Amino acid sequence: MLPISSNPNQLTINRSYPDSRPIQLSQPQQISNSLFDGIWHTSVVFDNQLEVFFGQGIMTSRPGNSHIGKPLRVIDQGETMIDPVTFEDYIEGLRSSWNAQLYHLLERSCNNFSKEVLSFLNGSDVPDYIL
Repeated sequence: MLPISSNPNQLTINRSYPDSRPIQLSQPQQISNSLFDGIWHTSVVFDNQLEVFFGQGIMTSRPGNSHIGKPLRVIDQGETMIDPVTFEDYIEGLRSSWNAQLYHLLERSCNNFSKEVLSFLNGSDVPDYIL
């Protein structure tokens, strides 16, 4: 059984992209049976203290202070009872399986990483339009 926090920790997804614009497509495209209007970068913010995301491996920063910059949109993902130490241990345990060599835009990107992390924290998911 995982240690739990006595107070729930807030979770959000930060949806952002470089230079405050998504990678623009001239018209909606269909790739892998999914219609989308851009390629989004997502990260998970744990209790407004730690932002974690995947790119050139797993990276962490203070929320809004990563190389990606401020998010365009913040999506509330509820709360978790997982405590900060357990969360940090979990992230450390993922580092070998989420490294830069395994990156794939459609199958193993920051969005897939956010999905896996949210599933661990509270069973929530990234919105379908992001994946």
